Amino acid sequence: SVQPNEGVALQLARIETAAAMADARRAAESGDLARARAQLQACLEQVESVASESAFKEQLCQDLREAQTNMVDVRTYASRGSKLMWAKGKAHMEQRSACLSDSEGEEEEEEAASRRAKTFSYANVQQKSMRKLAKSSMRSW
Repeated sequence: SVQPNEGVALQLARIETAAAMADARRAAESGDLARARAQLQACLEQVESVASESAFKEQLCQDLREAQTNMVDVRTYASRGSKLMWAKGKAHMEQRSACLSDSEGEEEEEEAASRRAKTFSYANVQQKSMRKLAKSSMRSW
């Protein structure tokens, strides 16, 4: 049997993730958080089955898990989950990195760099370079 191209499979997973987040948002807005979580779980299982070990796949899975976590109850969904799913779903659909954030803290630089690579997945080389320059400039303040 023919194996699907990894890049194509990842892009399909990206589109499915965005669609699942939109569908789950609609279900949650109608008050059916259980159905919304189930939709996200089904998508997560589908994305996890993609034959790839890339950071991009891991980021999609992490975004789906985070969306589920922010749907534990109506209050959490209203305060955080709805915004998170809208922003991440839109980012994945449009391949944007603006709403994807990296961590700040006292972590080891190598670990932080790894996290940034995962969360800033749609950035091109120039954007990554500018981001690195801005971060190094901020440290010198």
